Amino acid sequence: MRITIINPIILLFIVLITESFSYSQELTIRSYPMEEKSLLWQIEGPDVKKKCYLFGTMHIIPNESFFFPKKLEKVVSKSEQVTMEMARVPDQEKMLELIMLQEGSLFDFFDSLQLDSLYAWGNNNLGLNKELFTNLFSKMKPVAIIQMATQLKFGDDLSSYELTFQTIAEEDKLVITGLETIEKQLSLFDDLSTFDQS
Repeated sequence: MRITIINPIILLFIVLITESFSYSQELTIRSYPMEEKSLLWQIEGPDVKKKCYLFGTMHIIPNESFFFPKKLEKVVSKSEQVTMEMARVPDQEKMLELIMLQEGSLFDFFDSLQLDSLYAWGNNNLGLNKELFTNLFSKMKPVAIIQMATQLKFGDDLSSYELTFQTIAEEDKLVITGLETIEKQLSLFDDLSTFDQS
Protein backbone atom coordinates (compact mmCIF):
# COMPACT_ATOMS: atom_id res chain seq x y z
CA MET A 1 0.00 0.00 0.00
CA ARG A 2 1.36 3.44 -0.97
CA ILE A 3 0.63 6.19 1.53
CA THR A 4 0.96 9.79 0.45
CA ILE A 5 1.45 12.24 3.28
CA ILE A 6 -0.51 15.41 2.62
CA ASN A 7 -0.89 18.65 4.45
CA PRO A 8 -3.31 18.16 7.34
CA ILE A 9 -5.04 21.50 7.00
CA ILE A 10 -7.35 21.15 4.02
CA LEU A 11 -8.48 24.75 3.81
CA LEU A 12 -8.61 27.39 1.17
CA PHE A 13 -5.30 29.20 1.16
CA ILE A 14 -3.49 31.71 -0.92
CA VAL A 15 -0.45 31.23 -3.08
CA LEU A 16 1.24 34.46 -4.07
CA ILE A 17 3.01 34.61 -7.41
CA THR A 18 5.10 37.72 -7.70
CA GLU A 19 7.78 39.31 -9.76
CA SER A 20 8.60 41.33 -6.65
CA PHE A 21 6.87 42.07 -3.40
CA SER A 22 5.68 45.65 -3.13
CA TYR A 23 3.26 46.80 -0.51
CA SER A 24 0.82 49.65 -0.77
CA GLN A 25 -2.15 50.88 1.21
CA GLU A 26 -3.96 51.76 -2.02
CA LEU A 27 -4.00 48.42 -3.81
CA THR A 28 -6.42 47.33 -6.47
CA ILE A 29 -6.95 43.63 -6.93
CA ARG A 30 -8.72 42.61 -10.13
CA SER A 31 -9.34 39.39 -11.92
CA TYR A 32 -6.54 38.59 -14.33
CA PRO A 33 -7.93 37.92 -17.81
CA MET A 34 -7.53 34.16 -17.99
CA GLU A 35 -10.85 32.44 -18.35
CA GLU A 36 -14.36 33.26 -17.32
CA LYS A 37 -13.69 31.97 -13.81
CA SER A 38 -10.20 32.50 -12.53
CA LEU A 39 -8.34 32.12 -9.28
CA LEU A 40 -5.56 34.41 -10.54
CA TRP A 41 -5.75 38.05 -9.56
CA GLN A 42 -3.44 40.90 -10.53
CA ILE A 43 -2.56 43.37 -7.78
CA GLU A 44 -2.11 46.98 -8.83
CA GLY A 45 -1.39 50.18 -6.95
CA PRO A 46 0.75 53.30 -7.00
CA ASP A 47 3.56 51.59 -5.07
CA VAL A 48 3.44 48.31 -6.99
CA LYS A 49 6.36 48.68 -9.40
CA LYS A 50 6.21 45.29 -11.12
CA LYS A 51 3.40 42.92 -11.94
CA CYS A 52 2.20 41.09 -8.87
CA TYR A 53 -0.35 38.28 -8.79
CA LEU A 54 -2.42 36.48 -6.18
CA PHE A 55 -3.64 32.94 -6.80
CA GLY A 56 -6.12 31.16 -4.53
CA THR A 57 -6.06 27.37 -4.34
CA MET A 58 -6.94 24.34 -2.32
CA HIS A 59 -4.14 22.05 -1.18
CA ILE A 60 -5.42 19.04 -3.04
CA ILE A 61 -8.09 18.76 -5.66
CA PRO A 62 -9.49 15.88 -7.71
CA ASN A 63 -7.79 15.60 -11.10
CA GLU A 64 -11.09 16.21 -12.87
CA SER A 65 -11.42 19.63 -11.20
CA PHE A 66 -7.77 20.67 -11.57
CA PHE A 67 -7.54 23.63 -13.94
CA PHE A 68 -4.14 24.97 -14.95
CA PRO A 69 -4.28 26.66 -18.37
CA LYS A 70 -1.20 27.50 -20.46
CA LYS A 71 -1.78 31.21 -19.77
CA LEU A 72 -1.30 30.56 -16.06
CA GLU A 73 1.84 28.54 -16.70
CA LYS A 74 3.23 31.46 -18.73
CA VAL A 75 2.46 33.94 -15.93
CA VAL A 76 4.29 31.74 -13.43
CA SER A 77 7.23 31.13 -15.77
CA LYS A 78 7.70 34.87 -16.37
CA SER A 79 7.76 35.63 -12.66
CA GLU A 80 10.91 36.33 -10.68
CA GLN A 81 9.56 34.85 -7.47
CA VAL A 82 6.89 32.40 -6.36
CA THR A 83 5.71 32.76 -2.77
CA MET A 84 3.57 29.94 -1.47
CA GLU A 85 2.16 28.97 1.89
CA MET A 86 5.36 26.94 2.37
CA ALA A 87 8.52 27.42 0.33
CA ARG A 88 8.45 23.82 -0.81
CA VAL A 89 6.09 20.95 -0.33
CA PRO A 90 7.89 18.73 2.19
CA ASP A 91 8.88 15.24 1.14
CA GLN A 92 7.29 12.21 2.74
CA GLU A 93 10.32 11.47 4.91
CA LYS A 94 10.25 14.95 6.43
CA MET A 95 6.50 14.75 7.02
CA LEU A 96 6.84 11.36 8.68
CA GLU A 97 9.50 12.76 10.99
CA LEU A 98 7.27 15.70 11.93
CA ILE A 99 4.22 13.61 12.76
CA MET A 100 6.06 11.29 15.14
CA LEU A 101 5.56 11.73 18.89
CA GLN A 102 8.62 12.48 21.00
CA GLU A 103 7.07 10.66 23.95
CA GLY A 104 3.91 8.81 24.84
CA SER A 105 1.53 7.10 22.47
CA LEU A 106 -1.16 8.14 20.03
CA PHE A 107 -3.55 6.08 22.11
CA ASP A 108 -2.94 8.26 25.17
CA PHE A 109 -5.04 10.94 23.47
CA PHE A 110 -8.25 8.90 23.37
CA ASP A 111 -10.69 7.43 25.88
CA SER A 112 -11.82 3.80 25.58
CA LEU A 113 -14.92 4.60 23.48
CA GLN A 114 -12.86 6.71 21.06
CA LEU A 115 -10.25 3.95 20.88
CA ASP A 116 -12.91 1.39 19.96
CA SER A 117 -14.07 3.68 17.15
CA LEU A 118 -10.49 4.26 16.03
CA TYR A 119 -9.72 0.52 15.94
CA ALA A 120 -12.95 -0.11 14.01
CA TRP A 121 -12.02 2.64 11.53
CA GLY A 122 -8.55 1.12 11.09
CA ASN A 123 -10.04 -2.31 10.50
CA ASN A 124 -12.77 -1.13 8.11
CA ASN A 125 -10.69 1.36 6.12
CA LEU A 126 -7.14 0.05 6.33
CA GLY A 127 -7.73 -3.65 6.87
CA LEU A 128 -5.64 -3.54 10.05
CA ASN A 129 -6.56 -5.50 13.14
CA LYS A 130 -6.10 -3.86 16.54
CA GLU A 131 -2.55 -5.19 17.01
CA LEU A 132 -1.29 -4.05 13.59
CA PHE A 133 -3.01 -0.69 13.91
CA THR A 134 -1.43 -0.19 17.33
CA ASN A 135 2.03 -1.13 16.05
CA LEU A 136 1.81 1.19 13.05
CA PHE A 137 0.31 4.26 14.69
CA SER A 138 1.32 4.17 18.36
CA LYS A 139 4.23 6.63 17.96
CA MET A 140 2.39 9.02 15.64
CA LYS A 141 0.62 12.25 16.53
CA PRO A 142 -3.18 12.38 16.13
CA VAL A 143 -2.75 14.51 13.00
CA ALA A 144 -1.47 11.33 11.28
CA ILE A 145 -4.98 9.88 11.55
CA ILE A 146 -6.39 13.05 9.97
CA GLN A 147 -3.90 12.75 7.11
CA MET A 148 -4.70 9.09 6.60
CA ALA A 149 -8.46 9.70 6.64
CA THR A 150 -8.09 12.56 4.17
CA GLN A 151 -5.98 10.43 1.84
CA LEU A 152 -8.54 7.64 1.98
CA LYS A 153 -11.38 10.08 1.32
CA PHE A 154 -9.78 11.60 -1.76
CA GLY A 155 -7.86 8.59 -3.06
CA ASP A 156 -4.98 8.79 -5.52
CA ASP A 157 -6.83 10.74 -8.21
CA LEU A 158 -5.50 14.08 -6.97
CA SER A 159 -3.63 17.09 -8.23
CA SER A 160 -1.81 19.79 -6.30
CA TYR A 161 -1.47 23.42 -7.30
CA GLU A 162 1.47 23.78 -4.91
CA LEU A 163 3.41 20.96 -6.54
CA THR A 164 2.62 22.36 -9.99
CA PHE A 165 3.81 25.85 -9.01
CA GLN A 166 6.87 24.35 -7.34
CA THR A 167 7.73 22.27 -10.42
CA ILE A 168 7.43 25.25 -12.78
CA ALA A 169 9.45 27.47 -10.43
CA GLU A 170 12.21 24.87 -10.09
CA GLU A 171 12.35 24.21 -13.86
CA ASP A 172 12.57 27.96 -14.56
CA LYS A 173 14.98 28.55 -11.66
CA LEU A 174 12.68 31.05 -9.97
CA VAL A 175 13.08 32.18 -6.38
CA ILE A 176 10.72 30.17 -4.16
CA THR A 177 9.74 31.57 -0.77
CA GLY A 178 7.17 30.61 1.83
CA LEU A 179 4.91 32.46 4.23
CA GLU A 180 5.42 29.78 6.87
CA THR A 181 6.96 26.37 7.44
CA ILE A 182 5.46 22.92 7.85
CA GLU A 183 6.90 22.93 11.37
CA LYS A 184 4.89 26.07 12.14
CA GLN A 185 1.72 24.57 10.70
CA LEU A 186 2.04 21.32 12.62
CA SER A 187 2.85 23.22 15.81
CA LEU A 188 -0.74 24.46 15.71
CA PHE A 189 -1.80 20.87 16.39
CA ASP A 190 0.98 20.33 18.92
CA ASP A 191 -0.19 23.37 20.88
CA LEU A 192 -3.69 21.92 21.28
CA SER A 193 -4.58 20.14 24.48
CA THR A 194 -4.73 16.36 24.50
CA PHE A 195 -8.51 16.65 24.69
CA ASP A 196 -8.72 18.96 21.67
CA GLN A 197 -6.50 16.67 19.60
CA SER A 198 -8.67 13.61 20.21
